[in-house]
Amino acid sequence: MNEFMAIALEEAMEGIENDDGGPFGAVIVQDGVPCALPLYSGRGSRSSSTGP
Repeated sequence: MNEFMAIALEEAMEGIENDDGGPFGAVIVQDGVPCALPLYSGRGSRSSSTGP
């Protein structure tokens, strides 16, 4: 598993553990650098977090 898939899996596990949106995780990568992670702030709602 590559590092970006591991980040997405970690996000999914947090969603399960916190009962916050379910088992969903994603990371958007540009030129080998994570540039965005979706943040689930509750059932049915989401926002995005942009990285450096």
